[in-house]
Amino acid sequence: MSIKAKLIISCVFKCLVCFILIKSLCTEGVLGVETEAFDFDGNPVTRYGFQVQVDAGKEDCFYQKIRAGSSLAVTYRVLRRLNVNGFLKGPNHTIIDSITNKPDGDFQRVVLETGDYSVCIDNTLSRFSSKLVYIYLVTYLHTEWTQYVRELEEVHVTVSRFMDSINTVENSTNEVRNYQAVTRMQFAWDLYMAARNRKYVQYWAILHCSIFIITSIFQVYFVRRLFRYVNVTPTAKPRA
Repeated sequence: MSIKAKLIISCVFKCLVCFILIKSLCTEGVLGVETEAFDFDGNPVTRYGFQVQVDAGKEDCFYQKIRAGSSLAVTYRVLRRLNVNGFLKGPNHTIIDSITNKPDGDFQRVVLETGDYSVCIDNTLSRFSSKLVYIYLVTYLHTEWTQYVRELEEVHVTVSRFMDSINTVENSTNEVRNYQAVTRMQFAWDLYMAARNRKYVQYWAILHCSIFIITSIFQVYFVRRLFRYVNVTPTAKPRA
């Protein structure tokens, strides 16, 4: 292949990439449906990570709208005070999956019905203490890549090696997302334990310093009393 042909192919490829980027900045196309930019309902990937405090004897639920065909992955972990019950409920409030009386858990499902799904943390096991729970939720649509292939075919782009690279990047990205979820859970746990250990060390350090100061005061007092010399007798007479 001549240098001129390579330059032409390179220019065509760059123009195609620019066209796709400009189009993606203006709108989001998912399964043939155009939505405005920054529309979370039109975004094929949704990620949330947050902490929530569930009061004693109560159940808190968190809702996410998910389209059919999407993969759902939810991970939660209790950061403070033992176990809870976890539930994954469908659009009709039916329980899809549950984990009972454990400090952590995860749900992984392929959504078959479009609707509002809920993740519920049940703290009815405890009557007096609240629970601090970290929740991480990820949903993504498998057909996004199929639609991307169709758009490439419409503009007559048949670069098989390029698509193999994209598929490799997709698999690597999914692995990174799973690793990121585990890392965030571990970071939240380490942050909580660091704060707790700091309070513990500070309490005992203050206590030890107080004991040391009080002991030093008593020691000085009794040493001075031991070497104290009185010039008069108990009857107030001068000593000889």
